[in-house]
Amino acid sequence: MRHYLEHAVEVVRAQVGKERVILGLSGGVDSSVAAALIHRAIGDHLTCIFVNNGLLRAREPETVRQVFGRNFQLKLQCEEASKLFLERLRHVTNPERKRKIIGRTFIEVFQTATRRAGKAKFLAQGTLYPDVIESVPLRATPPR
Repeated sequence: MRHYLEHAVEVVRAQVGKERVILGLSGGVDSSVAAALIHRAIGDHLTCIFVNNGLLRAREPETVRQVFGRNFQLKLQCEEASKLFLERLRHVTNPERKRKIIGRTFIEVFQTATRRAGKAKFLAQGTLYPDVIESVPLRATPPR
């Protein structure tokens, strides 16, 4: 563990080379660590995209801009989509329906943002494995 950071940076550099990477930055621990590590490895070849969905903690969008944009000086593209999310959620009370609306809207906003960010060979995501499993639709699960 003593040399984990150096090893991880070397692995990222070797895999990415001179290519570009886009990372979905939520401001949470997982994506923040991924952003910092990848940025350390490839610098300005990384573009982070942060989507403000209007459902975040107070001042979280400003904090993300401050920490990652100004302090770490990462290439940070902030997408202001709170009005879109809140409008689509208006009058929706079913929690499962809300979750699906949020997921679909996020994908739509993120895809549009990636087109504006330019071509990249890699898409990075800092997430825990249980979140990946939860994100897989049931119909995509292979039969046992």
